[in-house]
Amino acid sequence: MSAEPHYLLTNDDGIDSPFLHALVNALTPFAKVTLVAPTREQSWISKAITRFRELEGSPLPDPSWHQGPRENLRAFTVSGTPADCVNLGLFHFCEERPQAVLSGINIGFNAGLPFIFSSGTVAGALEGSLQKLPALALSLALPPEAFLALQEKPPRLPTEVKENLYRVSARIPELVQSVVQEKTSGLTVHNFNFPTPTHASTPIRTTRPAKLQLGGLFEEHRPGFFRFAFPGIDRSQLAPDSDAAALQEEAISHSRLCFQLG
Repeated sequence: MSAEPHYLLTNDDGIDSPFLHALVNALTPFAKVTLVAPTREQSWISKAITRFRELEGSPLPDPSWHQGPRENLRAFTVSGTPADCVNLGLFHFCEERPQAVLSGINIGFNAGLPFIFSSGTVAGALEGSLQKLPALALSLALPPEAFLALQEKPPRLPTEVKENLYRVSARIPELVQSVVQEKTSGLTVHNFNFPTPTHASTPIRTTRPAKLQLGGLFEEHRPGFFRFAFPGIDRSQLAPDSDAAALQEEAISHSRLCFQLG
């Protein structure tokens, strides 16, 4: 086994996400990385596993965006979900068992129960945890205008977002090491949410998921046909120790999503 740590990475925004690229570039100077990411965006899909169609897994021998040591990255795309990617990564693409599974960096936060249960990012980490590995879900909260810029075709990455993404990515290698050393019992996903802005001195708070209620998620755009419509969020009654409250106060939120196994 290599002396360097080995991590399995996925996301739910797809292989072309600049947030994923930033995470890979932050890790490969220090670790071997097996990247298995969806071919296209798989947001809000939770822990779906593809059962009724064939999945295609394709290698990416030398991604143009990778800036680290070439020998430290093995990259693949899969025509499936984040949970598919992690399962295939562990049992088909990884040359050795990784020390941890990382999912992200997500474009937008995953704080609050409705977002956590719907998130493909959190679900990718959960699939790793189900295989008894340390698992981290990583998400970056964005102001609305930055989020909209990233939804354009092609996506636009504002300078201030790019700079903040670099600072967030620089903090993640140390967070991964601390999670691996913690050796949490049972099944645990370490759900990290980073605020905008994040700095080297931004504190990390231990939090619990906010009990948000979103209400209706769809609007009728013509008779009998509905489209997803992101709802307003009432943050006026947040518990002080919640993940959403930490983001509001520009702190990094660290929630341990624990399911004790007998």
